[in-house]
Amino acid sequence: MSTTLPRVVFSLLATFTASTLCAQGIEDVLVIGSRKGNDYHKISRGGEVLKVQASKPSTSVRGANRAPDGKIWVVNFIQATLTILKPDLSVFSHLTSLPGYPSSVAFSRMSKTGTYAAYVVLNNTNQVLVFDQNAQMLNMLSIMPTPPFGDRALGCNMDVLGNLWVGIRGRSAGSLYKLNTQTMQFSGPYKFPALAANLGGQVYGSTGLRVYTMGDGSRDVFEFDLNGKFLRQASLSTVGTGGVGEAAIDLNGMMWVPDWRNGSLYQFNTVSMTTVRIHQDSRLRSTIGCAIDGEGGIWVIDRSTTPSLAYKYNQNGRIEQYAPVGTNTSNSGDFTGYSYANVVDPNGDNDGDGETNRSELKNGTNPFNAQSNSALSLRMDGTQYISQTVRFTLARRNLSTLPALIAFGLRANPPISAPIFTGKLMINPALLLVATVGSTSATKPLNFYLPLPNNPALRGIPLMFQGMALDRTFVMSDGEGFVIR
Repeated sequence: MSTTLPRVVFSLLATFTASTLCAQGIEDVLVIGSRKGNDYHKISRGGEVLKVQASKPSTSVRGANRAPDGKIWVVNFIQATLTILKPDLSVFSHLTSLPGYPSSVAFSRMSKTGTYAAYVVLNNTNQVLVFDQNAQMLNMLSIMPTPPFGDRALGCNMDVLGNLWVGIRGRSAGSLYKLNTQTMQFSGPYKFPALAANLGGQVYGSTGLRVYTMGDGSRDVFEFDLNGKFLRQASLSTVGTGGVGEAAIDLNGMMWVPDWRNGSLYQFNTVSMTTVRIHQDSRLRSTIGCAIDGEGGIWVIDRSTTPSLAYKYNQNGRIEQYAPVGTNTSNSGDFTGYSYANVVDPNGDNDGDGETNRSELKNGTNPFNAQSNSALSLRMDGTQYISQTVRFTLARRNLSTLPALIAFGLRANPPISAPIFTGKLMINPALLLVATVGSTSATKPLNFYLPLPNNPALRGIPLMFQGMALDRTFVMSDGEGFVIR
């Protein structure tokens, strides 16, 4: 089998070369908007810059938020406009003359017919605009903040029950308001127990019946239940003055919080309300945006360099990859869609592969990639730098054992369909090489270790890896592309 399977694969690839665009659900990519660069960057989880698109009309971007249907809702920086992009980054709609300046966006659960609501917070008028999936306005709601507990609406997020929470930011204190999205009625303010500088403004839902809020002038985290009752308060750090940026909460309740004043990344356990670790790296000095990808990678944007860089951390706080993402980039928004899949719609199926978002996150497969599921999935681990070793694991949750291989080469653009494939080939067949051959099952996955030579000339070379298993057809895993750094 060690020689027969590769020969069969190459023979069939030579026969079927017709290409079609991969037709699946939401793309397994990150879209990040640049404030000063006036552009959008579409990047892969492996740091490949797949596309750079100038913002049209040219505008400074505050944040890009990925909707459940793959559109990108762009908040423009201190402007009464809102831009909605198609997944290919072309403009779907550009809304002008809004009654205020959008600062954040959150999405309701998408129905089986593809409908959802987008909630847009206006910072300077304390309003929430409600749009449908086609950017048609459905409602306009007002919040009446109660000084001294904040005076400006800033951040918003959904909880597990479908309520919208809005953070109110103030110079001396802050508060929360909750919108019942069924009755369209606000309740609140839900006040913090103590006064502190610049509290409030950012709010995050979790998989538990909790919401968390913080502000950019304090390192305190405040926990509320879904009735608005204050529960606990804790400090991320007792050293220095805080400058927390956009945070993200993962499946296990770990909150990842960047600090733009000193370049730190706080790993905060929302269950115990304690800081597990403070990750610091000499390359990072102003970390501000943060989101989690479909395989648990934590992406943190550092705006201190030109270009700004998005760094990928693993769950142990080690940097594995980075990608250039424009100039003075902060991207205050969920640019991966993870929060939606994890909190808002855990029982949905974003990628249309028949497995729920929550089950995929728990099982280690990707809810944004239809070719990453219990039948077959490929995972990449390790720092993708010269002199480091990268591990690829081809796994399946089915107990049956299948002959399999891991191949690599250059990315096929577009991906390739053929009658012999279940899924699509992500590697250009003319440049495909077999890395390893063996078998894979739930108890014994197929592993391949790639040592990257200590040769600076390799930096910048892109590679694409993909697994294949032989069943009734050639079952194709998801592709893992990366750039050697």
